[in-house]
Amino acid sequence: MPARRTSQHKRSARILMGLLEDKDHFTAEHSRNVARLSLKLGESCGLNKKELAELELGALLHDADKLNVPDEIFDKLRVGAPLNEEDLRVLREHASLEGEIPFAKEMPKVVRDCQQLHHENYNGSGTPNGLKRNEIPLSVRIVQVADTFDALTLNLPGRRGQSKHEALRTLGEYAGTILDPHLVTQFTQLIRGHSARPDHPESP
Repeated sequence: MPARRTSQHKRSARILMGLLEDKDHFTAEHSRNVARLSLKLGESCGLNKKELAELELGALLHDADKLNVPDEIFDKLRVGAPLNEEDLRVLREHASLEGEIPFAKEMPKVVRDCQQLHHENYNGSGTPNGLKRNEIPLSVRIVQVADTFDALTLNLPGRRGQSKHEALRTLGEYAGTILDPHLVTQFTQLIRGHSARPDHPESP
C-alpha cells in the first residue's frame, strides 16, 4: 500500500476501533488481541511487509460489522445475561448484516475479506459462501485461528476463558473442520514457544 493510503487506512481503523470501543469494550479488546496474534502467525507464514500491514488491519477490523448489532445484545453480554435464539443468530450472522460500515469501501480487499469471510469453515460448512480449504484466502484463515484462540481464552462476564493449554487443545479439535490444520499446527508451535507469557495476551 502506498504510504499515504496506508496512513488513511490506519486513521480510518482508529476511528472504527473507537466506535467499537464505545459499543462494546470486550469486542474491541478481542479485536486488538486478534490483530496481535494474527501478525505473529502471518510473520511465521513468511508474509511480506505489505501483506502483514493489510493482515493487521483485516484482523483488527474483522468484527467491525458488530457496530450493526443492536445495543441490547451487548447490554446482555456485559452483565452475563442469557441470550435467546434470536440474539445468538444475530451474533453468528453479524458479518452478513445489512448496513454500511464507515470506510469499508476504501479498505484493501484483504480487510473486506477478513470482515466478510471469517465465518467460513475449512471443510466448507461455513457461511456466507460455503468456501473450503484454499478457496478461503490465507489472510482469513490466519485470522480465524487467532480469532478462535482469543475467543476461547477471553474472560467475559459470567464466563471465564480457557487456559492457554485448554484453548490449544480445542484448536486441535477444530483443525480440518473449522480451521486450517496446517495453520493450527503452526500457531500451536508459536504459542508453546512463548510459554513464559501469560495465558492470555494483555491489551495495549
